Amino acid sequence: MSNFDFLVDQADGPALLAGSKGMLDKNTLTTAGVLVAAGTGVAGVALVTAVLPAQVLAASGISAGLIYAGDRQSKGLSINPFTAKSDDKAQVAPAAEASAPAPAAAA
Repeated sequence: MSNFDFLVDQADGPALLAGSKGMLDKNTLTTAGVLVAAGTGVAGVALVTAVLPAQVLAASGISAGLIYAGDRQSKGLSINPFTAKSDDKAQVAPAAEASAPAPAAAA
């Protein structure tokens, strides 16, 4: 008996045949591939975070800043919260000429 008998295509009994019928179908293999890819992605992110913490924090901060700026822009506000839009500045008072009396005309 060989150590590789489990690799044969045929099962010896009906119970083994029923249990192994869907082992290597498309759905199982696709799911396994997705899980391996997700695990690789998570491990890669963990490795980068462990090796380059300052860069990850900077990238997170930049990402948060861009999201905040986009939110303010979508609300019609200035991107910089410490500056006002030119429309929001104090309204200019009416011209002084309109309230001043007209000069007397020489006769």
